[in-house]
Amino acid sequence: MKPKIYLPTAIQCVGLPLLVLVLTALANVTLIRHRFFSTDSGDIALGYVAMVGYQLDNDAVNGFGVFLFWALVGALGYAIAVLLVFLVHSFRSELDFKQYIATMSSKSAGEAHRVEVIRLLVRSIALSGFIMWGIVCVAYVVPYLDKLGKELIVSSDVVSGLLLVLCGSLSLFVPIALSRLFLLRVRVFGT
Repeated sequence: MKPKIYLPTAIQCVGLPLLVLVLTALANVTLIRHRFFSTDSGDIALGYVAMVGYQLDNDAVNGFGVFLFWALVGALGYAIAVLLVFLVHSFRSELDFKQYIATMSSKSAGEAHRVEVIRLLVRSIALSGFIMWGIVCVAYVVPYLDKLGKELIVSSDVVSGLLLVLCGSLSLFVPIALSRLFLLRVRVFGT
């Protein structure tokens, strides 16, 4: 039997910090370009990229780029829809309380009712945790991570980088843990 722990998986331990670094780099592209490509070699590299972009500016490449863009948008939309379907199916696949206690004695039915109340309480706490996580992320976490990312890029501060990865990974893991609590499962997909 598997232990009932809510720790991140190995993929999450590797993927969440990488996702934080990629999102930070995408949010600060102009700062990165100014910091690392402001020298003569950077101007030469940017000129070369502009020349390659000019050479690739034709109908075939532009048409394929538009197709690739909409294919990625469609794949992302499909992945989000599948995720929502799996979450709803996982939530709805449980037995109703009436079906669960239909063949029980009154003592075990009382115990089952108490377990259902506890499950409802845990799910309510997880749902309110989602709401609080969203408010805290918008108000405090995202500006703090943005400040840490700018400090890392401008001054190459290692402590800021470590705090960025740690705080960002933790803030991305919170909704995963809350979804596990809401579904009352160790893993969202699987048993």
